[in-house]
Amino acid sequence: MREEMTEAPQVIVFANDATCNLHCWTCRSKPIIEKRQEQIFRQTENVLETFKDGIKFFSAIGSGDPFVSPAWLKILQTIDIKKFNNPEIEIFTNGILLPRYWDSLSHIHDNIVRIKMSVDAASPEVYQRTRLGGTWRDMDNAMKFISKLGRQYILNMIVQADNYKDIPLFIERAIDHNATRVNLTMLKNWPDLRGGTAAFNAADLSQPGNPEHDNFMSLLEREAALLNHPIVDASRIYPAGHAIIRRLEQSNIQ
Repeated sequence: MREEMTEAPQVIVFANDATCNLHCWTCRSKPIIEKRQEQIFRQTENVLETFKDGIKFFSAIGSGDPFVSPAWLKILQTIDIKKFNNPEIEIFTNGILLPRYWDSLSHIHDNIVRIKMSVDAASPEVYQRTRLGGTWRDMDNAMKFISKLGRQYILNMIVQADNYKDIPLFIERAIDHNATRVNLTMLKNWPDLRGGTAAFNAADLSQPGNPEHDNFMSLLEREAALLNHPIVDASRIYPAGHAIIRRLEQSNIQ
């Protein structure tokens, strides 16, 4: 660590706008629409301009959805990619609005190498319970659209009591939609999680006292072959992964 940067960062993961069209209870207690859009735009533009010669990869965005954030949509639609050294771009989204705006990003299509989509469900009923504010039809259409773009396609599922029975179908749908990777992770006790600690405890399958814990562990054993598919990273939903999460949460408390 130095007081002054002598080299530009090569990888930047942006998470500077929580604006989203969904308000999933596992992520936030209420819908979030950031009002400071001009500030976010200036901040992002300044970072990109300052480090344009060194950036090899940047991700947009881990905190909200880049197609709902006015600031980030403007950045993606107006960025002069010729000023950069041909960086790779990752789009991190719930996917719903990507088909609508994809054509407006034609100037950076060649740079978009990866689309990371958070879905959390593989059936309409579970999707409506876990992805508040979205519709199964829009999400399903987005999956079909993205599957044909020829980019790296990563599907994320936060596993908890409401959706764990969808895991096998989630993986099968990912395979059918040409996903290059499936990330299965456990629910975390975010500060803004709707319902607080009580809701977390009721949904956290890593706790042996959870009413669904044994059924969840049985599913992991029963579906071992599918969970070991080459595109699937299920390491964080097995007991060893649960232990890592607990250690991290304990260190954060301390």
